[in-house]
Amino acid sequence: MAWELIPQELKDLRQWVEWGLNDGKKVFWDRSNDPSTWKSFAEVEHCERIAFVISPDDPYVGVDLDDCIVDGVINDLACKIIDAFRSVCYSEFSPSGTGIKILVKGRKPAGFRSVNRELGIECYDSNRFWCMTGNAFGRHDKIDDGQESIDWLCSEYLGGADRATAAPRLATFGQSSMDLVQRARAYIAKCDPPQPGSRNNAAFSNAGHLHAMIGEHGERLSDFEVLTILQEWNNRSIAPLDEAELTKAVVNGRSKGSPPADKPPEIRLDVPINVDFDALCKVPTEEESEEISKEEFCQSMVPTSGLLRMVYDYYSDNAIKHSPVFGLAGAVSFVEALTGRRIESETGLRTNDYNLILAPTGSGKEAFQSAIGRLLMLAEEGLGKSILVPEAVQSGNGLIGWMASQPLAYWVSDEFGKYLQAVLDKRGNKHLKDVGTLLLSLYGKSDGYYSGAAHSAGAKNRIEQPHLTILASSTASTIFDAVDESSVHDGLLARVAFWVVEDRPRRRKMRKVEPSERLVELVHQWLAWEPGIGNAPDCPPIAETLLMTSEAAERWQSHAEEIDERHDHESEAKAAIWARVAARSMKLAMVSVASRIQGDPGALWWASQRVEIGDIEWGIRLSNWLARSACEAIKARVVDKQQNKAKAFLSAIPPGGSVAAQILQKNHGISKGDLEQAAMELGLERREEKNSRGRPSIVYYRS
Repeated sequence: MAWELIPQELKDLRQWVEWGLNDGKKVFWDRSNDPSTWKSFAEVEHCERIAFVISPDDPYVGVDLDDCIVDGVINDLACKIIDAFRSVCYSEFSPSGTGIKILVKGRKPAGFRSVNRELGIECYDSNRFWCMTGNAFGRHDKIDDGQESIDWLCSEYLGGADRATAAPRLATFGQSSMDLVQRARAYIAKCDPPQPGSRNNAAFSNAGHLHAMIGEHGERLSDFEVLTILQEWNNRSIAPLDEAELTKAVVNGRSKGSPPADKPPEIRLDVPINVDFDALCKVPTEEESEEISKEEFCQSMVPTSGLLRMVYDYYSDNAIKHSPVFGLAGAVSFVEALTGRRIESETGLRTNDYNLILAPTGSGKEAFQSAIGRLLMLAEEGLGKSILVPEAVQSGNGLIGWMASQPLAYWVSDEFGKYLQAVLDKRGNKHLKDVGTLLLSLYGKSDGYYSGAAHSAGAKNRIEQPHLTILASSTASTIFDAVDESSVHDGLLARVAFWVVEDRPRRRKMRKVEPSERLVELVHQWLAWEPGIGNAPDCPPIAETLLMTSEAAERWQSHAEEIDERHDHESEAKAAIWARVAARSMKLAMVSVASRIQGDPGALWWASQRVEIGDIEWGIRLSNWLARSACEAIKARVVDKQQNKAKAFLSAIPPGGSVAAQILQKNHGISKGDLEQAAMELGLERREEKNSRGRPSIVYYRS
């Protein structure tokens, strides 16, 4: 076999393997996700059959046009696609002689499937064996950037979800998160290779376990992703299953037998704030993957040193009933308050946030309030001002009047539930309801100004850069007795970070410890620092901008996009909560950076500081956990009428029947997200079809 026409840039890479045939089926002895099994081109060029490995670390995308050549003639669709890639790709005839394989540079956009079986189109950019023939079709000197053509191909022919041949266990939309795929590959790598006599049963069992895995936002692997990952396991056998048998195992593993227990994402216990990205992404052991309590999670998230640790330890020393949830929530909110009007992200975010601890009665909710009051009293000495809001705020005017004289405010309250209850209760006290309206307005104004209401005090109460941080506590019943799903969608509740204490902490021996001199000094330095143009009364500070490393920026952006992509497939209440997660993860990352500062922040050269990948990972893990806690708390106590309404309509579909989503949205006011969520829970099949006008439409089927 002559390989002269294969581009030299591919030959220069150590990404080559040999393959063979077994009963007419392709067999690979190497692994597409294990570079140690790959070879140089020189090691395979004398083999009869070779393949290039498309890796996540290289820039190549493969487009496979199956069975597009009949009687020596390329069909019209394949010609159209070939023309789109002709000037930028290397293409060749497939080993069967009935297809065309294209290699181009770029990246397959997220959210599109990899296979359209009806049209015979496949597109991959990672972990794929790409069988080569050297029988070039067209140009063969080099491979150029074809991102525009890739985007067109995916948009035109690879939209929507991979279709299964049976009713899905849970519908899967678009690509799964990298975290879920990596967990699945790590699981399958530990499975014994298939043995003759038990291959089908093993494939069925492994497929079931892969289908049972759940991602960070509730997503599951699609049938195609399970098939791709299971193929890696199958390739390790001396007598692998053929593709038809493996595909059957994937479908049966999802739709037949007793399904394995769901496997939610693991929570690592041993990740400090500042660690290598590789360490953060290390595959956890089985012990590390076991579910842990909320107290254990919060304990694991406390850094080993820095301001967060110092505040956490000071609270712990003085708490009669110690809770890691209280400690971490208090430490985070305290640093959020200290950094107010002083630092901001590249995107203009400040560190203000509303934190609510839900705990049983008698959990020692007043412990942090007492400790932090003492710390601030010592640290604020000589400054002539205090950031601590009086606890008994009686009205919105009272709060805004206080903040007009002190724009940086920290409100610590163990009776906050009463305020929130009044805000959410349609018959609640008007003055307390005004507090809720004000809190909603102030949340997004920390980098601008609050102009006040349209009355005589409005101009007087104009506040530059109002920064309000709240640490509140309440029992769950006090809050949720007045809540329905409408309170979550666009209101104050969706902006609150929920810190849930599961069990009432046990009493310890009483002791009172003063904060260390170093802690008092560090807090005093933060409070005394006025960045920017000086301390003139009418001149607000100019916050220092915290830049991000490129790695951290890329990680945060991908996390934000991943959340955005899932909003259309979630209930409105859940989407409202997750909508704040990306911003909160950035706020927490800035808290992480500030906590590391050891000296006087006013004497620091802030241009040299960076939000690093460890800060972002810490912020993402904590903000995701807070969102999941909020969803759990609200789902457990709030009746979601829209979800029930969507389920009622979809449950009425008779066996073999169907209904178009557009009809339910238009005629009954049910949102797309609520329909998607209900359809997944009911196990309905979701198809994307064209309506009578030729426009794409979502249709739900009951098998």
